[in-house]
Parts: sequence; C-alpha cells; structure tokens
Amino acid sequence: MVVAHVPSSMAGARAVHRRRVCCCAPSSASKRTTSSGESGDESSSTDAPAFPRLPPQKKTSGGIVSAVNRENIRGLCGSSRFAQRVRSDRRRAAADPQEKHVLVIGEPGTPKLDVAKMVCLESPRRKGDVRIVRCGKMKSRRRDAATQLADALDVICPGGIALLSDVHELPDSALHVLRDRLDDSPPRHPPGEGVRLVLTTSRAMDTNLNLSSLSTAVTTIKVPPLRVRAKDLAAETRFFLRQAAVASDVSNAQTLKGVTPAALRLLEAYTWPGNDAELQNVLQRALVHEIGIAERDGVSLPTMLSEDVLWPGSEGPQSRDKRLRTDLLRLWPLLRQAMRSELWMDGFMQYVVRPAFAVVVIGLFVAPQARADNAFLNVFWAWWWPGILLLYPFVGRLWCSFCPFMAYGELAQRFRLKMLPQVPLMNWPRDALDKGGGWFLFALFAVILEWEELWALEDHAALSSWLLLLITAGAVIGSLLYKKRVWCRYLCPIGGMNGLYAKLALTELRAEQGVCSAECSTYGCYKGGPAVEPEGMESEGCPLGVHPAQLQDNRNCVLCAECVKACPHKSVKVNFRFTADDILQPMHNATAYEVSLLFLLFGAVFCHHIPEASTLLQMPEAITTAVTKSAQSVGNIFTSRPFAWHTGLATASLAYPGVLALAAHRAAGSRGNFVREAYSYLPLCWLASIAHYLDLGMGEAGSILPAAARMVGLVDLAPRLPVLVASPEVIDFSQGLCVVVGCLSSLVLLRVLARRPWLEIGWQCGGMIVLSAQLWWLLLVA
Repeated sequence: MVVAHVPSSMAGARAVHRRRVCCCAPSSASKRTTSSGESGDESSSTDAPAFPRLPPQKKTSGGIVSAVNRENIRGLCGSSRFAQRVRSDRRRAAADPQEKHVLVIGEPGTPKLDVAKMVCLESPRRKGDVRIVRCGKMKSRRRDAATQLADALDVICPGGIALLSDVHELPDSALHVLRDRLDDSPPRHPPGEGVRLVLTTSRAMDTNLNLSSLSTAVTTIKVPPLRVRAKDLAAETRFFLRQAAVASDVSNAQTLKGVTPAALRLLEAYTWPGNDAELQNVLQRALVHEIGIAERDGVSLPTMLSEDVLWPGSEGPQSRDKRLRTDLLRLWPLLRQAMRSELWMDGFMQYVVRPAFAVVVIGLFVAPQARADNAFLNVFWAWWWPGILLLYPFVGRLWCSFCPFMAYGELAQRFRLKMLPQVPLMNWPRDALDKGGGWFLFALFAVILEWEELWALEDHAALSSWLLLLITAGAVIGSLLYKKRVWCRYLCPIGGMNGLYAKLALTELRAEQGVCSAECSTYGCYKGGPAVEPEGMESEGCPLGVHPAQLQDNRNCVLCAECVKACPHKSVKVNFRFTADDILQPMHNATAYEVSLLFLLFGAVFCHHIPEASTLLQMPEAITTAVTKSAQSVGNIFTSRPFAWHTGLATASLAYPGVLALAAHRAAGSRGNFVREAYSYLPLCWLASIAHYLDLGMGEAGSILPAAARMVGLVDLAPRLPVLVASPEVIDFSQGLCVVVGCLSSLVLLRVLARRPWLEIGWQCGGMIVLSAQLWWLLLVA
C-alpha cells in the first residue's frame, strides 16, 4: 500500500514527510469558504481559521488518507433542542482543554461527518495537520487492514487531527490498532502533541472497541435522526433549496424561498429513514422538476414548492409491504384496456350517468312520494345506499369517478370555460382548504343527517330530490370558480365518507416513484397534457390534483384512470392488497376532522333508531311520541316541543359514539394517540352502517317492480309482479353477523394500532364492546 502522499518503499520518507507537512501552517490571512447551514449558529462556524492549505502531493493509493475538504461544511439547521444540544456538545468537544478523542454517532444520512469536521475546525489544532482517513476503503484491500490503518495514522504529524470516517466499516483485524490509538495520545502527551482522533460511525462502537475500559474517556456526540427533528424541517428545507438553487446555475432559481405549509406538513409526516441526505435528494429532484416545467411552459419558477412535487421515500410512501401486492393491470390486461378506453369514465358519465340522474331527480319530484309507490325512491334508499357501502372494501372510492353530482359540475365547468375563456379558473386555496375543508364537510354532513332524521327523507321523495340537488349545487359552484374537482377533494360530504371508507379497500392505485422521477418529464398524469410516446394518451390530469406516486392512502383517489391513460411508462398500478392497509402504514395521515366524521357516521346508526331506543329505555310517553313523528307531521316545527325533543335526541345520538370512545381513552390514562387509534372503530362503523341499511336492502330492494308499477298507475298489475325479499330471520342473522364481525375486527385493529398489551387498552376495548352490544339491542331486540 502507498501511504498518504509518500511512497512507502522510500526508507525514511515518513520522517521527511512529517517535517515537510509540519511546516505548512497557513497564514492568518487565509479565508475559510465553508458554507454553514446552522441556523442561529453562524458566528461560531464562520469565524474559525481555515484548514491548512497543503502543498500538492502525490495521492495515496486508493484515497484512504487525504486532506479534509473545507468546502460546503454544514451543521444542523433549526432551533430544536436536538440541534442546540449537538451545537453545544460540538463546541465543548472542540474546546476541550484535555483534548479527548471524539466519537460522533449518527444514522446513515445524518451530517455526522460535517459535525466531525466542525469539531476539527473549531479545535486549537486546526492550524496543524488535519486529515481524513476513510475506513470504508480498507475493506477490499489486499494488505492487512491493521497495517493500512497504522500506516495511515502514522502519516499525520504530531499536533494534528485524524478524522476517521465510518469506523464501523473497519475490518475486525484493525480494531485493536484503533483501540490502542484511542488509549494513547493526546491525553497521555502534553497539550498540542500526539494525534487527536475524531471518529464518525453509524452505530454504537462500545461493544467492538470496549470504550468504557479506556484509560481516558472518549467524548461522544450523538447526531439525532431527522425524524425526531420535525421542528427543524423548515430550516433544513430552506438551506437545501438555497444550496440546490446555487448548484443549478439557473438565474431565477434562487427565487425559491421554501415550501408551502401543506408541503411542510407532508415532509413532517414522513419518517425519513435516509435522514438529511434523503431530504436533500427529494428537494433537488423537486427543483429540477420545477425548472423543467418552467422552461417548457415559459413561466417563472414559483416562490414556494408545493406538496405535489415533493415525493419523500425512495420508492414512494407505498413501498412498505410491497411484496404483498399484486398488480391487477398486469394480471388482467383487459382491465388495463378498459381503464384506458373512452368509456372510462367520461363516456359512461356522458351517456349513462347524466341522463339517468336527470330522470331520477325529476321522478322524485313528480312521482308518488311514498317509498312503496316510487321506484326512484326505492333505488335511492334501498339500492344505492347499501350498494355503495358494499363496494368500499373492493373498489374504494370508485363511485366518485362517475358521481352524478360532479358529472354536472364538470359539464358546467366546460361550459364556463367555453363562454368565458378570458377569465381563467382560480387555483385552489390549498392552505385554507387543508385546514378548514374537512370541518366544512363534517358540519354539512351533520346537518344532512339531522335533516334526514327529523324530516324522514327516506319516506319523502321530493325532499330526497332536494338533497341530491343541494350536493349537485355545491359541485357546480365549486367547478365554476376553481380548477378541477375542488368540491370532490375537500368539501363534498359524500366524498369525505367515501374517502374514509376507501381506506378499508382491498385495492389501491399507486405509481412507481422511481420510474416517475427517473423517466418522466411531462407529468401529464398530474397536470395534464398532450399524448406522449410510447403509450401516453392526452389527458386533463388528475381531477383531485394528486400525483399517483405521491398517494399515501385511498382518500384522494377516485380510480378515474386519468393517470393510467396519461402515463407513457406503465408506472401506474392497481394493486390488490390487504384490507385496511392504509391505516396500518407508518405514514398514515390521521386527522381530527376525519375521526370526527367517522364517529358522526357511527352516530348516524344510533340516530336512525331513536324510536327503538326510547321504547327500550322506557322514556316518558311525551318523548316516545315526539321521536316517532317527523318534522312534517307537526305544526310550527321550530317552536314545537316534539321537534325540540327530537332535535336534541338526534344531536345527542350523533355525538354519542365519539363521546364514549374519548371517555374510554381518558379512562385508560390517555396513553397513545387518540386520533390515530380512533381509526380502529372504522370496521365497526362501516359494518354497523351496512347492518342498518340491510332492512331496506334485503327487505325492500326486491320489491322495485311492484313499486314501479304503482308509480305509473298500474296498481292492478303490481301484486302479480315478482318480489325478491329476505325473511326477517335472515335479515336479523345478517345484521347480527355484521355487528359481531365489526366488533372483532375493530378490537384487532385497535390492538395493532395501539401496540400495547390488551390490559392497557382494556377501557377502549370495553367501549367498543358496549357500543356493539347496544347496536345488537337496537337492531335485533327492538
């Protein structure tokens, strides 16, 4: 092996080299060009003298030893207690009067090497011989690793610093050499003599080196992983963007100031297994993407990066348990052809959905109002509600792709663009919608459920039609003002319910992030654009404004297949997976408004059985009578006592499951995250909703032909038409099965999400069992 800068075959060359290097002290006028990334720590990292400028010398073999590169050294950005602790430990180690050796520990991807360089830079020995020894390069060398390490350390002059990077990669045969040097100078020598060692490692080395038995202690600096420094992400992001902008050599790239609040929340939700290095790669890729789009479209760069171009994760958020997924598009090529056809979904909405919806709305107005005499009301309550609930575990939010509300919303949007092309549609106010959109749809759904209970919508066709028109009006207004489907993503109460239940689905649509980032430059699946060879079709982009490679769950995917059509690289997949996988993902975005919606939907089952509950609980006769009347059957409803009783009990019923669940969590000592663990109620809520609608689905859906006959005046024909309904016993059995399976599924899911023993979640389990027992009582006993 050739030792650093000097041929090892020359006798006495090492001593000559020591004399030559030791006299190479830099002048006081030398300037340091280090780029520090430490927020609030600028002065301490920029006023230190530079590393010595060594004269040109012959490279060592394999580059094991070299002068420390003094360019682009950075510390930890931000003001979190973790970053402040590292700065304090670093300064203390650098200024240590005893000059103890230093061990810097940090996971792969953390700036532990930069922290070690800054220890050297701030040390009194900075004017001496400071060199880096790359331990990882000693693995595959022919010479004995112990000899390589000893020769490498001997090159450094007394009074200098040896920075050994990645000492955990040292072969076992070299560890005794390192331990002997750690047990030697400088503490056993006068200050300024010997060689001080600064080590970096990605794992604790006490077992291998037996550090606790050394005659002198080693100063340890622990560099925290990025996942515990969420408070520092904003500062780290700004630093890396500035660094990437300078390196891009694009004149207006430095207009980027950071990321949007929504993008920052996305970054904070990720666990960053690759730490700072992964964050740097994600931001560099996002900047390159924005520069390419700006050059292609002739527009200026944005001042803030949005979450749409930030893809944390080496293979996307869906990479966990990837081996347990099966791509249905590859398994069934006919499915891929169907999703790329014109009938999916524009053609289906144009030729089927819009005409059918118009007929249903008009029929609900003009036909008889009772459900037994109106086929359209039978379809709405006995077919559509049970049917959509049964579809969730198979196709997720597919209903939204051909939703009749947005079918007319998109029609209105196209008409608006045709009539007023000079007035562009507005961009979404994402920050405001991210904060308040979920609570808006929660409040709107609560009003709808109260209206449904108090006015008995399932028995009044015209009111049911007004409900459909109300939701359609929201979709139309949102489409006239904003781009794409802002109503579907943020504001639609049915869409919020669909997105929540879609997390239980056995299917998912995702894209390979590695393929997208490496091969795609058009992003037609997200933004829309012309056809791209070899397979990309012309597309308007994702209607919900999400890139398929960025999807973390099924909430914001309606399976419209725009990305399947637009992708020229076959990156998009429709995977078969385990149920509820979205909830089990570490990156699952648990939100308070979605949990509130979950318990609201759960409470709707209790709300629709108020008469049974009042009877079983032996409430006063006045209350029992009040709750059996709809608002249409009382006069002066807003001042009548029956309406007031009914409204109060309906509100209490809607809030009851959430209050009980929160009380059980508090009784258990509030351990764990309630919002995250509350998703365990989702299977029980879903199956309870199905159990409620089974009375209509199994008891009345099969009588649609007689209802249609009576609707058109064929009263005499109605009794002779076939009817297919289940017996009460079969319906009771099915409802009971739903309650039992839902309870057991939620208990298991709670245990998985809580990650605590059964005894520690006993109160939460008790709450689930109580709710299930009460459902059994209301559905079967009453």
